[in-house]
Amino acid sequence: MTTTTCLRVLTAIAPGVLVACSTPGAGRGDAGAEPTADAGRLATVVDARPLDAGATLDAGTAQATAAPPSQVAPACVDLPALPTATTRASAVRLADGRVLVSGGDDAAGRTTTRAWLLDLAARTVVATSPLPRPRAEHRSVVLRDGRVLVVGASHHLPLGKEPLLVFDPVHAAWKSVPTKQVIPQDAAVTVLPDGRALIAGGIVPDPSGRHQSYVELALLFDPTKNVVTVAPSLPQAGAYESNGVRDDHVELRGAAGESPGPGKMAVFDIAAGAWGFMDNGHPAPKPRTPDVYELDAGRLEILPAALRWCPSKT
Repeated sequence: MTTTTCLRVLTAIAPGVLVACSTPGAGRGDAGAEPTADAGRLATVVDARPLDAGATLDAGTAQATAAPPSQVAPACVDLPALPTATTRASAVRLADGRVLVSGGDDAAGRTTTRAWLLDLAARTVVATSPLPRPRAEHRSVVLRDGRVLVVGASHHLPLGKEPLLVFDPVHAAWKSVPTKQVIPQDAAVTVLPDGRALIAGGIVPDPSGRHQSYVELALLFDPTKNVVTVAPSLPQAGAYESNGVRDDHVELRGAAGESPGPGKMAVFDIAAGAWGFMDNGHPAPKPRTPDVYELDAGRLEILPAALRWCPSKT
């Protein structure tokens, strides 16, 4: 008789644990023959180790095949903590791979002007030019020329009165965009193929100034002229999340207020300059988690004692 090596996933030990075991008295006999009735009986555990997510088992060779690299997310890495505790900041990944973190509240709840540049490869945090004024809960997008557009804010000037800002990472300089338009908080911001930025929806005070209202307002920012113009209004007021540009139109998922909700999307036809609705084939937007920033290539977490960068799957 021979000794047969068997593979089992023993959920009684732990889900996804790979166990190699030997069964005395169980044999295959001739090549290709079926195992005997005793072959499945567990005997001595030889090895037990975690099975990687996405890996497969080959029961004939007693080998575990690693999951394809495309199915495994790289490990998160920790960077030094920001010099001061920060919440409700804004973060965006620049064209050169660095991350700009700006504004937010410190540990005492004071809204700040601080800004930092994070080098994810070198794992360094360097202070950069501060914001012109304290700002929190703002949104940042990278324009096609590499600069950063900052939209909206709370807890400094009256809601809707914070100007647009543009950050030049080459010269580490901030510049305000002159406009008489109200700039909503929590507006969806989408960079269009021609370089302009569409700012849509959000929250502004009502005419009395005592209450806040969701709006249908939509604006277009032209970075080449540094001007803001009024675009056709949204079909429904609300705060939206942008799906970006798809097939020459902008898709906005409803997130709050009177927006169309998870079953519909507001769609802006760029060429026609007109809004409409379509069925939402994408998941409803997840509520934004404070101090967790979903960027284009991964997730940044601002923790009290460290910054954590978790790259997306390769």
